[in-house]
Amino acid sequence: MFIYDGVTNGVSFPAFWALSPYSWTSAYGNQMQFNVMNMSIPPQIAFMAQNCMNPSFWSYYNYSMMSNPYIFSSNSNPAYQTIDPQTLQNAYQNAYNSTMEAIQGSMLQASFTSAGNTIATLKGEIETLLKDENLPADKKQQLENAKKQLEELEKKLDKLAKNEEGLSINQIKEQMEAYRGELAAIEDIVKTIKESITTKPTEPTAPTDATDPTAPTDTTSPTTPTGATGPTSPTEATSATEPTEPTPEEIKEKAVKESREITKNIYVAIEGPGTDEEKLESAIKSINKDNVVEVFDTWAINDYIGKTGDDSLMETIYDDVFSGSKRKEYTLHILNAFIERAQEQGVDISAEQAVIEAELGKWWRNDGMIYQMFADIHAKLTDNNTLQAVA
Repeated sequence: MFIYDGVTNGVSFPAFWALSPYSWTSAYGNQMQFNVMNMSIPPQIAFMAQNCMNPSFWSYYNYSMMSNPYIFSSNSNPAYQTIDPQTLQNAYQNAYNSTMEAIQGSMLQASFTSAGNTIATLKGEIETLLKDENLPADKKQQLENAKKQLEELEKKLDKLAKNEEGLSINQIKEQMEAYRGELAAIEDIVKTIKESITTKPTEPTAPTDATDPTAPTDTTSPTTPTGATGPTSPTEATSATEPTEPTPEEIKEKAVKESREITKNIYVAIEGPGTDEEKLESAIKSINKDNVVEVFDTWAINDYIGKTGDDSLMETIYDDVFSGSKRKEYTLHILNAFIERAQEQGVDISAEQAVIEAELGKWWRNDGMIYQMFADIHAKLTDNNTLQAVA
């Protein structure tokens, strides 16, 4: 791995992030840069330099500074005039430590909230599935077990949030990661059961036997019919036919057709002054596992990148959606569509998924990293060799 001040390629992510807080990413044009700061400077200065445009960081830092009597004092104050340099340095270090603790605490709180929302959603899905009268006994038992596991996990999360054991922030983060792993396992179980129920094919009804032609009565007996006028036996065409599965070509054609409509509506929604938010949301919510790759294909092929001046579809969405919660909602919707598509194709995108989810959990996320991860996911899943090379 080669890392130096400025741009680098072929980065090993674990090694790169191990250099934090001296390592950071940036995005310019259509390229992601991986940078390393001069490691001879103090780590707190490196972190402050990276966060020079982060208002959340400075709000905490300034509060910590003003709360410190050694720093927030008038120059005419005798106590300030006689303070030695080491004590002043310690005061600055304490302000930095307080800032980091406050930021990490806030991020943990967001993580607890996210886990709580996921548990509530899973509980609702389980209750809905259990109401199905045709639910197999083994699936029902699995859901009942999952429900109990969620209740136990909820209690453990509540206890951890209250920090009754007096754990450090790092210990809480480690424990939280373990609980998130348990939650993900339960989520997979519920999802698998849900898919097995909703995708179960229905048995085709047996075709009814063709009725025999009625014999003419004596009173209406016609003259001997010629061969041409004899009753014809039912042909194969009139018998019930088995429903045919769409071919891969038909599935692809449908996805491409949908992608053209979706990308057109996104562009129309954001073109010119202002944004048609309803049209944009409707278009984004129309993206699913069956067309998500084609949507990103079409956005590039039809040169919407050149028309918008943005480097990607995700950047266009972010540029026209100013609500942080909406950005996150749309990002997760598109990510989930990619995840389902990747599972169908047997492609591993867990690394990119982890980076996107980590950035979404940050107060001051790196949007450029999110754009790049989506580009990498698309490159793995598209069957267009040109787009693979570009991405």
